[in-house]
Amino acid sequence: MIFQKRSYSDIEDEIYIIERKGLEDLSVPAKLTKLNQWCEDINSLQNDVKFNWLYIKQDLFRKYTHKNFKELIESFKNEGEDLIL
Repeated sequence: MIFQKRSYSDIEDEIYIIERKGLEDLSVPAKLTKLNQWCEDINSLQNDVKFNWLYIKQDLFRKYTHKNFKELIESFKNEGEDLIL
C-alpha cells in the first residue's frame, strides 16, 4: 500500500491509501472491504484529515498517463467499489 497526502486550497487535507494490484486474486474483495471499513471508522472518529482509498489495477495504471495526483484520483476513485462485500 502507498500512502499519499494531498492538500488543495479548495478541500480539506486528505490521505489516500492506495492498493495497487497486478494480479487480482480471491482475497481482493475482503481486503477492499476491510480498507473501506477502516476509512469509514477513522473518519467517524476524527475530523482533522479525511482518509480515502484507491484501488488501482496495474494494467489500467499503465494504460493512462496522469499529469498529477488529482488526475489519478479522478481516474480511479470508483474502481473497486463493486468488489466490496
